[in-house]
Amino acid sequence: MKYPFIICILFWNLTGITVAAPDKAQVMELLEGRHWKLDVESFQLLGDDTDKVLIEIGGDTSLINYLRFRALDALSLFPTENAATFLEATAKIKFAPLARRGFEALKRGFAKTETERIKQLANHLLKHNNAQVLFELN
Repeated sequence: MKYPFIICILFWNLTGITVAAPDKAQVMELLEGRHWKLDVESFQLLGDDTDKVLIEIGGDTSLINYLRFRALDALSLFPTENAATFLEATAKIKFAPLARRGFEALKRGFAKTETERIKQLANHLLKHNNAQVLFELN
């Protein structure tokens, strides 16, 4: 009687691990590295809630910018409404490098499904006061 109970507890813990959102440290590991490349498989293996962790990292102003930029790039792999909303909001900020990367990630991840949204954002960015953002729209 004791063994089936232990097996049930072990099985319950293992299913909880596979369904849970990835740890921030796991995601940070994939964003770091000198010769970084967006590894589609590695990010998708982390699970469904990876976009939430990437949004957290992308919005964390205490992190160095290259990690935030890479988080935005990785968000293009997760076509969720949360990701689209975050990328759109990021593209509208005044900090040109982050705005440009937010727009590029939104364009790359949602070009087929959210074309009107991307066009509206591009029109909005045409009025951006920084030439770096304007240049990238062409």
